[in-house]
Amino acid sequence: MKKTIRRSILALISFILAVLMCGCTVKLSTTTTNSIQDASEIPQPETSYEELSLEEQMKYRSVIELVHASVYDADLLAPALDEKTGLWGYINLQGEWKISPSFAGADPFNGEYATVTDKYGDYTLIDRTGEVVLDAYELAPISYIGKVSEEGIIDISAKLSGDQTRGYVDVEGADAVSAANVPAAQGAEYASARYFELASPFKNGKAVVMRAANASISEDAADGYIETAYIIDTEGNVLAALPEGADVDAAGFDNNMMLIFKAADGKYGLADEEGNIVIPAIYDMISHCEGSLYLAKRGSLYGFINK
Repeated sequence: MKKTIRRSILALISFILAVLMCGCTVKLSTTTTNSIQDASEIPQPETSYEELSLEEQMKYRSVIELVHASVYDADLLAPALDEKTGLWGYINLQGEWKISPSFAGADPFNGEYATVTDKYGDYTLIDRTGEVVLDAYELAPISYIGKVSEEGIIDISAKLSGDQTRGYVDVEGADAVSAANVPAAQGAEYASARYFELASPFKNGKAVVMRAANASISEDAADGYIETAYIIDTEGNVLAALPEGADVDAAGFDNNMMLIFKAADGKYGLADEEGNIVIPAIYDMISHCEGSLYLAKRGSLYGFINK
């Protein structure tokens, strides 16, 4: 009995350490302009964030609350919480407010745009000056605005017949990718070519999608249908398909252009951008860490695998 308890404690400790090692998105500090003492002494990096050493990355993270930023440059804007108002805005590496704190939530900038939310939970797309580019409230039935890809395509959610569906628009709110070329679930007829059941953000010109099961787009009505995840290009053309019944995360491709998928039996594996199964679905859990590393679980054991 004591051995069993000891093993359980050791397993728990190992898991916590693994998560901490893997926690590339863990917030390391809370920041306001008042709490930054020596930010002006920190040099502006001349390279991309991914090319910095781990020590250099930690140095910048310790100065500003960075959820994610792909490139540090003179125009860097990072989400920051104003402790006085409880609102979010954007600051530079010197801790100066570049966009005043006026949002209930703020995502990192992805290129020229970032998604923010107001106190009602409504989504808005802003540019680097803080000007509104898209307002989901004015684009009904759109209810969620995601990231703007390098191609200028935004993943969105919308309500259709009372159900949440997904799709794509451009920075002006016009439909950007048609679902017409993506097959619907077996035995189902789809009422609209506009929306998907799943639509991940585009990365390097590719995204992963699923068509809604039927005209009502309700998950209850989808019971009994086998759906497939498809990799598409920016024109909506199908480039590859994952195995039938495989489920993918709405986040889509990671920085390695890999897809974590869940097989019909509940096991997890990895597929590449061509739809090839690189890691068979043999794990109980897979989570992307820094670089090419993934945290994986089999049974009661955790470990790291590469891509």
